[in-house]
Amino acid sequence: MAVELARDFDELVAEIISFAESCSAEEWRTLCPEEERTVGVVFDHIADGYVAVDRWITSHIAGRPVLTTPDAIHEANAIHARTVADRPQAETIAHLRESALRTSDLFACLTEEQLHIAQPFGPAGGLPVETTRLVALASRHGSSHFESIRSALGR
Repeated sequence: MAVELARDFDELVAEIISFAESCSAEEWRTLCPEEERTVGVVFDHIADGYVAVDRWITSHIAGRPVLTTPDAIHEANAIHARTVADRPQAETIAHLRESALRTSDLFACLTEEQLHIAQPFGPAGGLPVETTRLVALASRHGSSHFESIRSALGR
């Protein structure tokens, strides 16, 4: 199951990266109205999301609950948007590629037992969540933000 999850994730990421590479400089600076951030910042946010999911899954399968709150995530996202506002396109794409590769490798190595570990998860109000749900979160996160980018650019 883990290999299939990684393969599905890789397909999504390949589409996201291909699209990011096809953006013009003007498109890169276009505001995503649903996000209140530019296309470039949203692509970087997708990459940072993969880094967060890696950290969460690693803690999760080690028996440490993820205690991060939604408010803390929103605050970190706002700081991130300001920090990477002028990051060059090539740097963002490299970050996206590297973080996605690490995430895919992590997904592919998860055992069936690890996929079904349930731990309290702060972003879900502290409710117990299985690792499979965190894997799905990585794909949903990237996919939903990618759709926002496509909508903003009309393609």
